[in-house]
Amino acid sequence: MSTPIKIGVHPNNPALFFLSHLDLIDAQWLRYSGGTTTGALLVDGTIDVGGTGATPPISDQASGKDIVYLAASDPRPAHGTLLVTPDSDVKTVADLRGRKVALGIGSWQTLLLATALDRAGVGFDEVIAVPSGEDSLAQLQAGELGAWIGQGPQHVEATRSGAAVELIPASELIANPSVWFTRRDVARERADELAVVAGALEDAGAWVQANPRAAAELYAREEGGSADAWEAFLSAIPWTVNPIGDAFTDEQQRGADILARVGFIERAVRIADATEPALADAVAAGLTKVRARREGAPVA
Repeated sequence: MSTPIKIGVHPNNPALFFLSHLDLIDAQWLRYSGGTTTGALLVDGTIDVGGTGATPPISDQASGKDIVYLAASDPRPAHGTLLVTPDSDVKTVADLRGRKVALGIGSWQTLLLATALDRAGVGFDEVIAVPSGEDSLAQLQAGELGAWIGQGPQHVEATRSGAAVELIPASELIANPSVWFTRRDVARERADELAVVAGALEDAGAWVQANPRAAAELYAREEGGSADAWEAFLSAIPWTVNPIGDAFTDEQQRGADILARVGFIERAVRIADATEPALADAVAAGLTKVRARREGAPVA
């Protein structure tokens, strides 16, 4: 009998966060602080499944880690974007030349910034990327930052209060799905179990959609922040889980090409090399069964 799948959980992947709190799957859970270490934890066997935004798996593949994509959410344009103050002299992305931009370096935010700069004809090295923190909004308001990439409840509270406004909508830059991935041996040897994980992720998302206030209060209790802001954020992002297909690999390839062009990753990568067709088929079949069960349709 195989041991339970080991799943990594960190605060910035909501679906895995909720899945770890719901009795939907037999798994071992490892909690860690941030998504950029996911690939290292996968390849050393500490975890079998992790989840992040688009950038970390690209960086992992570029550094030679043999990761494999498991599933992805629908696009998440409401997750966060470039923010400036309402009276900022930064009116366009090109105005960020020579300015500090606070972001989660190595996270999905890196791809968002790189894409925005690339489209504006600004080199990544023409801005000063600094790590974001709890005081990033205050720094932005004080003029110490040209822009800040907020996310989650911080983004909600900053924009709702009028303290910050979007410089450019994220939907114009990247799809920014939530991405779940594994390593090659697990993808090949435990595809059916991974399909169960994908189905459980969608079930967890269905629970959030049905219980947005309870979900928000759980997040606020464990991670801090306002339950109202968490509820607004959780209600704005998609919860559908999709098997890996051409649309995802094409979008992810565009992101990888940009990160290579700006020099954030050390070499170009071919996203299709980080896929396993048999795993994609297993996940697709598993998700079909989950949706049929939820809709009360006969399950083949």
